[in-house]
Amino acid sequence: MGDVNFLKVKFATTIWAAGEQGAVGQASEETLGALAAGNAAYEDKFGYIFIMFATGKSADEMLALLQARLPNAPAAEIQITMGE
Repeated sequence: MGDVNFLKVKFATTIWAAGEQGAVGQASEETLGALAAGNAAYEDKFGYIFIMFATGKSADEMLALLQARLPNAPAAEIQITMGE
């Protein structure tokens, strides 16, 4: 999940419902790179991929949420993840 090319394909795919990922398809290379790095760091720390309710959120919003959740303790994060 930490690969920028993977994220480009994932966010550009037509399998996802229209608008499901907000403006992620329009994300800058910098934002995609930060998402890729953040996703890799998240998976390394918690042992599972970053999960969130993404409908209507831009790539920058998703990045901000990812970065806000990275410092969480594992016990707290699993509770958040279960709610997503």
